[in-house]
Amino acid sequence: MRRTRDENEEAPSEERAQKKMLELNQEGKYFDFTFTVQDENFYVSKLVLSTISPYFANKFEADWKLEDSVDLKQKHSVEAFSTMIEYIYTYNYEQHTGWLFDFEPSELVAFHFELCHMAEEYEVHSLKEQVLADLPSAVKTLDCPVDLYDLLVGGQYISDSESGKLFVATVADNFHIMDAFADLDRVKLFLAKTPIFAADLISELMERRMLNDH
Repeated sequence: MRRTRDENEEAPSEERAQKKMLELNQEGKYFDFTFTVQDENFYVSKLVLSTISPYFANKFEADWKLEDSVDLKQKHSVEAFSTMIEYIYTYNYEQHTGWLFDFEPSELVAFHFELCHMAEEYEVHSLKEQVLADLPSAVKTLDCPVDLYDLLVGGQYISDSESGKLFVATVADNFHIMDAFADLDRVKLFLAKTPIFAADLISELMERRMLNDH
């Protein structure tokens, strides 16, 4: 899950310093702003967030200029918000994501959807690129039509978003080997209940067929 480093990014010693800063902030030391997500506090440095995210830079200079905390209530899951904050500090989301391996396949895909939407909203562009790169691997693990249905009606699938289009393309590439599509009779029942996704998938398959015919 680590993105490629270029010559303008941190040297290893600076990377270690940022990881240490993240640890200190998480312990409630040397922070100057607090986010609350579902009653859990995240202690952060405005400078670090502003350096990576134009969204946060603008907020700290305008709407939140006189604030020292913001309660985001139930807007995000704790896991996704924590992962985004970790990425802003460290340029990767490997450090605290071991719990991802405990997710059900549909939960793993939903997590990637949420993280991608968050990265787009908060303008953490390199995180969005990394999540989109990782999404297909998660999609391929879907192994049950019920889980596919739950994922599609859970609100994370957005038809015209980059993640939504990539999800459809990945399913179109792999449905013949995905366990979630092994029982086509069951799949048809759930596709009938998710008409937007069904239409997107049919459109993708038809477009590919037409391209192959030319």
